[in-house]
Amino acid sequence: MRFKIQSVDNIRPLEEIYPVLKEFNFTPISIKRSYFTEHYGFIDLSSLEGLMMLEGAVDNKLIIERKNQLPVITIYDDYIE
Repeated sequence: MRFKIQSVDNIRPLEEIYPVLKEFNFTPISIKRSYFTEHYGFIDLSSLEGLMMLEGAVDNKLIIERKNQLPVITIYDDYIE
């Protein structure tokens, strides 16, 4: 299954912060906004075991949700208000 993946700490590209994402067929996306660049990407996971491996590899909690029918994984690596 294909997931959008993003980080709460959205300042640097995900592949710089988490090089291990390459093991999950990570496709990086960067969109330049007026005052910042938004970094996210897409990964492929085929099982719950893969999701658990991802959580261990990034060494942070994961938030999993659906946004407009798209499954989204957010790496909880900074403060959320």
